Amino acid sequence: MMGFEYILAYIKVATTLGFIIVTAIPFWLSWNCICPKYFTQWVPIVFHHIPYWHTIGLMIIIWVLSEQIGKITGIFPKLIYINIDNSSKSEGDN
Repeated sequence: MMGFEYILAYIKVATTLGFIIVTAIPFWLSWNCICPKYFTQWVPIVFHHIPYWHTIGLMIIIWVLSEQIGKITGIFPKLIYINIDNSSKSEGDN
């Protein structure tokens, strides 16, 4: 069973990296077109034209950090109902 879990983890990482590479293209193009025109006052000149692989690196770092933060804090709230007095009465029960 341990081998199957490693295969699933590999598939997850491979699909995530593929998704990052594909989604980095429009972000990189829009950043390099919009930033030099509109962000000259707020963004330093060094960041006006960032290389494509730096964009992918930033997205990978964000993905790894979000995975670790998700493991620490839990992404979804835990929906556990705890009945304090251990009685399970419905509306019709008296």
